[in-house]
Amino acid sequence: MKKSLDEHPDARFYILADDLVTRGVERDNWDTFFNSARDVFDRRPLVPTIGNHERQGRLGPWMYLRLFTLPESGPMRVAPETAYSFRYGNALIVVLNSNALPEEQSAWLEGQLKSTDAA
Repeated sequence: MKKSLDEHPDARFYILADDLVTRGVERDNWDTFFNSARDVFDRRPLVPTIGNHERQGRLGPWMYLRLFTLPESGPMRVAPETAYSFRYGNALIVVLNSNALPEEQSAWLEGQLKSTDAA
């Protein structure tokens, strides 16, 4: 992450896709994740995407949802904050939940793409 910051100092945020940690139910994994990106995530926002490792255990992605505050703009049939979209400048950023079925997100995604004036 520090190399990314050095190579792309103008980046406004970082998008990390899928499996941010090995065991999403263990706080030590998250502490290592955030510690390894110290001096990066405190300078630029992180746009996370949930992977299957973040939702391990019978309680689902409870620690992921506790550690991040994300838009609740996603599809109705998908857990809030696990799929979402937001506008940044002239771009529409859409984050899908790879753990959810495509048919639970496809109509919402089509609606996002059809209704935006983003470049």
